[in-house]
Amino acid sequence: SGNDGFSVATGPIDENVEGLFLLDGLTGDLTCNVVSVFNGKFFARMHRNVLNDLSLDNDKNIRLLMVTGSWRFRSQTSQRRPSDSLVYVVDSASGNFAAYAVPWNKLAANKGRQGNHVDEIILLDKGTARDPTAN
Repeated sequence: SGNDGFSVATGPIDENVEGLFLLDGLTGDLTCNVVSVFNGKFFARMHRNVLNDLSLDNDKNIRLLMVTGSWRFRSQTSQRRPSDSLVYVVDSASGNFAAYAVPWNKLAANKGRQGNHVDEIILLDKGTARDPTAN
């Protein structure tokens, strides 16, 4: 859901919790907040500003949209892996888009210790919906 000021979505982080994703349409700040299964309080927060990723500057007519999708990152190692959600951000003015993943440590989260610092949301890839060779 959203408007020109904010987009809001939820998506699975792991099988126990989901994230609240917020995209500020004015600043380009993308955040993910997760509620603890132990006390019902927000205990993890991830952040990234998407303007540079989308080749945008704040002076331009920016129109950001956001949706979430699910995925299962396949890794043989590491307890720290991306969450079960991808976040897609599109600037409808330029047609530029990007896919992001949320860093997650399931073992720490299961012990109620994801962390009190802010991790950076990971840029996976980016592109454009408009054909640069079209007239």
